[in-house]
Amino acid sequence: MRISTLSIGDELISGQVTDTNAGFIAAALLNDGLRVQRHLTVGDNEPDIMGAIADLVRVSDAIIVTGGLGPTTDDLTSRAAARATGRRLVINEEARRHVRLISSKLDTLLVCPLSDKQAMIPTKSTLIHNPNGTACGFHLTHNGCFLFFLPGFPPK
Repeated sequence: MRISTLSIGDELISGQVTDTNAGFIAAALLNDGLRVQRHLTVGDNEPDIMGAIADLVRVSDAIIVTGGLGPTTDDLTSRAAARATGRRLVINEEARRHVRLISSKLDTLLVCPLSDKQAMIPTKSTLIHNPNGTACGFHLTHNGCFLFFLPGFPPK
């Protein structure tokens, strides 16, 4: 199986933050007898994210994408994934409930219109629950490639 990882974030390509997710994912897969063949990092730029997805889909059976699923304006991964795979971006009600539940438990985080942004996923996607944060991930298949989109917080 040809597996690639894609890390997204300006903080990663600028060197402000070390990408621990890529190493964690590669080690976990290797432990299960699978090997990552490619890794790519792009910034918070929708055309770059779309291009990376398109390039990796052509040479991969599975892609694990981390980052860009949060509530801020530079979190563009869901929209880029929808556009790159020819899908519409829609609010997933289960994800919306999750965002509101987690947000209600955090004293410092207010529920606002940007919070609903985290509930938007491409059509024909399956939600991946996140017990540790507000943003859920999602899974979809495109041109025979399995794509997994996960939040970008570093693993502990």
